[in-house]
Amino acid sequence: NEYSDRIRANNPSAKTVITGTDGIHPHENGGYLFGYLYARAQETNPTVGAVEIDASNGSAKAENATVSSVNASASEVTYTYKPNSLPLANVAKYKYVKNYGVDIENHMNREIIKVSNLEKGTYTITMNGAEIGSYSAKELAKGVNVAEIANNPNQQVAVTLDAAVTKKYTNEK
Repeated sequence: NEYSDRIRANNPSAKTVITGTDGIHPHENGGYLFGYLYARAQETNPTVGAVEIDASNGSAKAENATVSSVNASASEVTYTYKPNSLPLANVAKYKYVKNYGVDIENHMNREIIKVSNLEKGTYTITMNGAEIGSYSAKELAKGVNVAEIANNPNQQVAVTLDAAVTKKYTNEK
């Protein structure tokens, strides 16, 4: 299939791309790719959570999330945000799928922070006191996807949860 071809093009020595050593059952990375393909076929919503704030008047919209306590000006915006979902954990199997041309971030892992009508400049996004990144007013007006960022508290929970599930799976083999 097209994904196997992409993986082999980037790694010609890959003997098993999706399946394990028995040639039938998927290995962990292949299982993750199958999960992605299944979810895409089901047309799942790619939005983990999204918030859009207009700095000029403090209005806020949220998708698959709640937003409250908005304080906005043209130079600073603060608010409380809680997504209804966790992002996909940015771990080895996620990176495996992403590194071989699968646009998993845009198809399944979107946590968008969008702020319009800010003064020209650079702004820092923080979540629970952790710095997520610095972005221009222009970038924030387009929307920034913070789902994969390691300092994102939601990403940290996702990685912890993925590790627990992987450990349980490994212990049950």
